Amino acid sequence: MDPELRTAIGRIARVPQLLIACDYDGTLAPIVEDPSKAVPLPESVAAIRAMAAMPQTTVAVVSGRALRDLAALSRLPSEVHLVGSHGSEFDIGFVERLSPELIEIRSRLRDALREI
Repeated sequence: MDPELRTAIGRIARVPQLLIACDYDGTLAPIVEDPSKAVPLPESVAAIRAMAAMPQTTVAVVSGRALRDLAALSRLPSEVHLVGSHGSEFDIGFVERLSPELIEIRSRLRDALREI
């Protein structure tokens, strides 16, 4: 294994909380001519499920698709969080799981971005 890759994997393995996020089209599901036919590859689903089962690991699929369409097409288990419409739609419980301190930080960040 490449030494740089080994080092990177070692760093990731030591983080206290890991977020794994990926796109849907072209990542979990192949790009197809008819977007309504883009279903995830079985191997992709197996990998996503395995990662979601790891301790202190959150897995999310982020897509430009509407959340409802992403959920209907992907049929991923509830352990995998779905984020639709380029980040403007979240599945139930995803944002509410933030601690009060993180919610405050998010609010301050959002306010700062609005000022910019």
